[in-house]
Amino acid sequence: MQEEDLGTIFVLSLLIDAHEVMQHLQSHLETMSYDDSSLDLWTLGANYSSRKLYANAFSGAKAHPFFKMLWKSHCTLG
Repeated sequence: MQEEDLGTIFVLSLLIDAHEVMQHLQSHLETMSYDDSSLDLWTLGANYSSRKLYANAFSGAKAHPFFKMLWKSHCTLG
C-alpha cells in the first residue's frame, strides 16, 4: 500500500470480448455529433414495480421446502 500510483495496485481486467465491445462502443460514440441545444431526457419504457423485478430476477430460483415452511409459519420473536 506504499505505491503512489493507484493504477499499479488496482487493475481492471476485461475479457477479450468485453474489451472488443467496449472499443466498438467507443468508436461509435466518437462518430456521433453532439448538439448542446438538445434536451437530455430519459424515460422509463414500462411500468416499473418491485414485484415484477423480483419475479423476473428470481423466476428460476429453487428453494428447499424447509424455507417455504418457515416463510409460511408466521413466527415472530416474542
